[in-house]
Amino acid sequence: MKKALISLISTLNPFSKSKKNSPEQHLSPDEKVIKALKSYGDNHSIPRQIDYWIYFKSEYDRDLFIQEILNDFKIENKSYDKSLGDLAYSLHISNINIIDITLIKQVTLFLNNKAHAFNGDYDGWETSIEK
Repeated sequence: MKKALISLISTLNPFSKSKKNSPEQHLSPDEKVIKALKSYGDNHSIPRQIDYWIYFKSEYDRDLFIQEILNDFKIENKSYDKSLGDLAYSLHISNINIIDITLIKQVTLFLNNKAHAFNGDYDGWETSIEK
């Protein structure tokens, strides 16, 4: 099965020169990623790993966040990179799920709210194309 990654970050570019009043501008970031997946022939009903990235101001904040989400997500990687500035403590988490806009929006909102509660910044998600 051929796989490729679709990333929220690479799909969204606030500096792109899109046409004014383009249909794309009315889509949420999550909808844009799902549309990109569909354009590559993705079968949304196939469960797959979905990866999420969150950045924090301190290791302590990151650890508190992990305690809150540990039952629902797998910890893929924790790292520290001082070149990231104030949000140098990164967290890569994942879960297994299908691609469903309602579900994705719920997860995005949940992670975004939890990240902010612990001085963090939710950066986005990516997944593989499944056919």
